[in-house]
Amino acid sequence: MSESSIYPHRRGPWIVTGTQQVHRTPWLSIRDDKIVWPDKREAVWTVIEFRPAIGVVALTEDRQVHLVGQHRYAVNRYEWELPEGLVDEGEDLLQAAKRELREETGLIARQWTPLGSTHPHNSSCDATYHIFLAEELEQGPASPEQTEILARRLVPLAELMKMVQNDQILDAFTIIGVFRAWHHLNGIKG
Repeated sequence: MSESSIYPHRRGPWIVTGTQQVHRTPWLSIRDDKIVWPDKREAVWTVIEFRPAIGVVALTEDRQVHLVGQHRYAVNRYEWELPEGLVDEGEDLLQAAKRELREETGLIARQWTPLGSTHPHNSSCDATYHIFLAEELEQGPASPEQTEILARRLVPLAELMKMVQNDQILDAFTIIGVFRAWHHLNGIKG
């Protein structure tokens, strides 16, 4: 747990009276926090803790986006998505983005632009996704992890926006990355 283990302590409007780790893998951990609601009811709040993750919108000069395809076990569906992955312990976010892009696609980019961060499922998970735009691409050899069986394809950014709108792309990282890249490239401010 990243917070102080001195109990009780506040976490927003809740008082945390204890915590217990119930599961741990190299990718995530699950903890149960004993909490007191503002109305004094006691409960247990389960939190899934993830390492930070990065996603890369790798864009060609003619505005095509590199996607990787793979079967995602949890949702039992083949997904086309951005190159993405977890940040290694002590690794800089940009270095992680460069590593993941190179591993999954073999691409090296000379220009990098951060496109912000997001919490994709913040009610029960502390995951933070960091999104980067990679441009001025150069192709090299890919070296995916042993667990990754990846296909690759290029999709024009405008077509990818339509795929997102038509539920052909369901990966949250990809949806957010595509919209942020589109807005950035078209000079649309928030």
